[in-house]
Amino acid sequence: MADTDNKKEEKTLFFGHRNPDTDSVISAIILAGELGGTPCYQDQLNEETKFVLDYCEVDHPQKIDKVAGRTVFLVDFNGQSQAPDDILQAELEGIVDHHNLASDVVPSANPVTVIMEPVGCTCTILSEKFFDMGIIDAKEAKMMLCAILSDTLAFRSPTTTESDVKAADVLAQKAGVGDAEGLAKLIFKAKSNLAGKTIAEIIDLDYKVFEMGQRKVGIALVETIEPEKIVAKQADFVAYLEKKREEDKLDYLIFCVVDIWEQNCIFLMPTELEKSLVSTVFGKSEVIEDNFYKVDGIVSRKKQIVPPIKDYLS
Repeated sequence: MADTDNKKEEKTLFFGHRNPDTDSVISAIILAGELGGTPCYQDQLNEETKFVLDYCEVDHPQKIDKVAGRTVFLVDFNGQSQAPDDILQAELEGIVDHHNLASDVVPSANPVTVIMEPVGCTCTILSEKFFDMGIIDAKEAKMMLCAILSDTLAFRSPTTTESDVKAADVLAQKAGVGDAEGLAKLIFKAKSNLAGKTIAEIIDLDYKVFEMGQRKVGIALVETIEPEKIVAKQADFVAYLEKKREEDKLDYLIFCVVDIWEQNCIFLMPTELEKSLVSTVFGKSEVIEDNFYKVDGIVSRKKQIVPPIKDYLS
């Protein structure tokens, strides 16, 4: 009986997707704080998220690997492929997300809370839900502002909506942040800090696998203000990508280097397969140099990279 009582006392785990970004971590912290639970993250925190947590003077959340037997609340994702391996042995309490409904959405045995809106950041949704209730303090406002600036690339991303801009403005006033653009530069400088990271760690920072028709496509992405540092190591990246494609049994594997300020994407492609795919989807008239292919105006994997590739392969 004691074991049963202890299980009932365990708090709900709030966490985001694998290879978490700032929005998924901050959303978990905010929602766990307001609803009562334990904020968590999977895998590892990136340098940008560490900077934001330290900048806002917030303790790092708990890292998790297993969730079987626990009650969970998902933020910033809804599919099984981005969840812990034992997610089906957990009890789903709810989802707050701004992405599309995944084909492998995490199922629930009982009715759950689901809040999904087509905005640029999960923290925009939380701001809309909690701010008018008067329960968001200055520190929480600063945390959510950082998440919105990160996820929308300081409103440069095509995923940005009017709701994101309005939420950021309200949060900046509450947090006492007079220079949001200056704060964004600090965030992106931290995002670009890849010092000490291996090729594998850089690829895995934001790596997702997509089912596209009969194909499995891996798309890794890094957002930076210093793309030249990655371009300089192209041979090392190509060798690793070829190996990873075989290990993960993928049909294609593409690495996208997004230049935040210049607003372009440099596609790094390990083989002729990827070169053919990218040149066909994003413009046959463009010239591919070595293993790189730069396309201006592309900064969003969700809106600008995945959809056209998926349409072509499907």
